Amino acid sequence: VERRLERALPGADAVMTLRLQKERMRQQLLTGLDRYHRDFGLSHERLALCGKPVPVLHPGPVNRGVEMTGALLDDPSICLVEEQVRNGVPIRMALLYLMAAAESAAEPALVSSSS
Repeated sequence: VERRLERALPGADAVMTLRLQKERMRQQLLTGLDRYHRDFGLSHERLALCGKPVPVLHPGPVNRGVEMTGALLDDPSICLVEEQVRNGVPIRMALLYLMAAAESAAEPALVSSSS
């Protein structure tokens, strides 16, 4: 675990940021959204620390200007958030299909009756 992006980003193959869930924050755990963005927000400049082009992922929805800059969010050559959203339902459908197929192929559990 690294608390400073400047130390975590060099050499990364991909970067995934998490969503700051403002609606769940009842306590003041942060000093402010501007400070959060300054300390942890992604930008083109910050991604340059990776040393190579890397994809950016996010679970969505993105708090624009907090977890990442609007310019980065709007850059389809780097930011894969829209692709993640577009593929979300088909991926979930495929996983449910595979889980259902695995369940039907599994041997029934042995049931012992009490005597």
